[in-house]
Amino acid sequence: FDDNWFDITDGLGFSLVARDTLATDPNAWGQKCSWRPSATAGGSPGFDDTGDLPELGAVVVNEVLANPAAGASDWIELHNTTDQTIDLGGWFLSDDVDNLTKYEIAIGTSLPAGGYAVFSEDEQFGNTDDPGCHVPFGLSRNGETAYLHSGADGTLTGYSEQEKFGASQAGVSLGRYEKSTGTYNFVALSETTPGVASAAPAVGPIVITEIMYNPAIAGQAEYVELLNISDVAVTLYDEIRGTPWRFTQHKI
Repeated sequence: FDDNWFDITDGLGFSLVARDTLATDPNAWGQKCSWRPSATAGGSPGFDDTGDLPELGAVVVNEVLANPAAGASDWIELHNTTDQTIDLGGWFLSDDVDNLTKYEIAIGTSLPAGGYAVFSEDEQFGNTDDPGCHVPFGLSRNGETAYLHSGADGTLTGYSEQEKFGASQAGVSLGRYEKSTGTYNFVALSETTPGVASAAPAVGPIVITEIMYNPAIAGQAEYVELLNISDVAVTLYDEIRGTPWRFTQHKI
């Protein structure tokens, strides 16, 4: 087992529960995909809590606007990926792993099959006049993590989703983009789409077109090739931060 599989099972009192004891490949017991958090804190010793909460991935953080244009508000969009209505009443939104119950979604809030729900800083999670706003918060334009957890009677239950996102330009939202591998990246989008299916990713003006990471001859250089796909020159320098663009390495 690995501590980083599910934050909610690492110190918050929730147990790990096997997803399917009969169909799981014996070689997969050491993989996250074979497990889920228990429906409630303390686990379910002696009984089966399957079906008490939606399956993981049923509701996702689908899009966020963390750096709105002047006069606009931060917002978080949730998406129901299933063909069933899901009751979100009593669930929580937060931007702080040490306080996951900052905003409590109103009782009676439901998310229709395949539907979207948008929660804004001005009206919900940053509005102290909203009864569900326990600790007002906004999203950081420099990037952070948005957390979604199920809840009941003011406490956490075992469904959890989180989406880490990077810095964003003013007025540019970030959202889930499905790749050809069936996995998702959270990327800048070509336009904001609150409440509906996400737009295509924003691409360019600078893209990576070629990478040499393993030269055939010892001593030859590794390299990364960039292409400007626009019709204007681009200076690889951030005027706001006063720093040049840079490469970073992310190991998977």
